[in-house]
Parts: sequence; C-alpha cells; structure tokens
Amino acid sequence: MAELSAALEIKRILNSGNFTGLAKVCEALELECSEAPPTAVAPMEPLWFVHLAAYLVESDLDNARFLWKRTPPAAKAANAELQQLWEVARYLWSKNYPAAHHALATVQWSPEVVPLIAAIRSSLTQRAVQLVSNAYSSISVNHAANLLGLSPPETIQLAEELGWRLDHSGAMLMPRLSQQWHPPDLDLQHLNKLTNYVIFLDS
Repeated sequence: MAELSAALEIKRILNSGNFTGLAKVCEALELECSEAPPTAVAPMEPLWFVHLAAYLVESDLDNARFLWKRTPPAAKAANAELQQLWEVARYLWSKNYPAAHHALATVQWSPEVVPLIAAIRSSLTQRAVQLVSNAYSSISVNHAANLLGLSPPETIQLAEELGWRLDHSGAMLMPRLSQQWHPPDLDLQHLNKLTNYVIFLDS
C-alpha cells in the first residue's frame, strides 16, 4: 500500500536525522491521504507540521506557502506550534532573517519537534554563511550575528572556524569567499522523540 510505504519512509528519514527528501515523501503521503474519508483527517494533524518544517529546511518558501493554503483550518487551529512555524515562514518570505532566527530560538517548542527546528535553524545559518561569504568583503560583527542568528561571541567563534579575519577593533569581520560549513549532528535522543511524534503513521 503506497500510503503505508510513504509513512514508513517518513519515519525512517526522521529517525536518521538527515531530512533530505522528507518534503517529497510528505507530498506523497498527503496525496494518498487526500483521497481518504473525512474521518481519517484527524490523525494527519502532526504531518502538517512535519511537512511545513521539511519545506523550511530546504528553503522552499513557495511550496511552504502553498501547503499552508491547503492545510485544513481545523488543523491550523488545533496546532499552536504549526501556527508559530508559519510565522517563521512569513518572516523568511519577507527576508526578515533576524525575526525568523528570533522566533526559532525563543518559542518554547515541544521536545518532540526540536530536531526539525534545529534543522531549520542550521539550514538558515548555513545559507546565511554563504550569503555573507559571497556578498560582503567586510561586515560588522553585530550585523553578521543578526544574519546568522547567533550571538556576537558565537559569530566570532564561527568566523574563526571559517577562516574569516577579525579586525583589530574586534568589531568588523572580513569573510572569505564561499566556504562550505556543516552544522553539528542532531542529538539521538531528540531524534527518537521526533520519531515518536509521528508514531501515528503506523496506525
């Protein structure tokens, strides 16, 4: 059964901590469930959050917006975290990266969804590293911190890891051109909680 296969693949991806391809599998499961009777909609509620988060991990804002439009109003109303995640998407859509970082860092996300939130934050920071590397020959530490979603000390530490130069005043950074940076791996305990979050997929 295609629906069961997609559900199992979602669980496998969530358990692995590597969310590449998660959005595509969510799309497949959503398509299968769209043909289900109305009584089958309620157990789908956690999937909307996972699906939206998967798009944000990939910075696919167009599909995130379309997903929000077709998400049932009842599912939106029933999941406060889904609404908060959509606010993050809106910040990203308007390129208000500091606000997006702030929301991701300050909302009290439930432990079950922390791995996906961490993946979004890492993806956003990684994209910001590429942006700063390619767009700036020099940038203030504070401005870079806002774009990267880090504190100034964390920004300086990351800059050192990337080989960026810090001027004598300690206030300006001189980025190097595009350099791949990979965030730390996610915690296994949090991944297990995320898998349990969608355990309904087995039912």
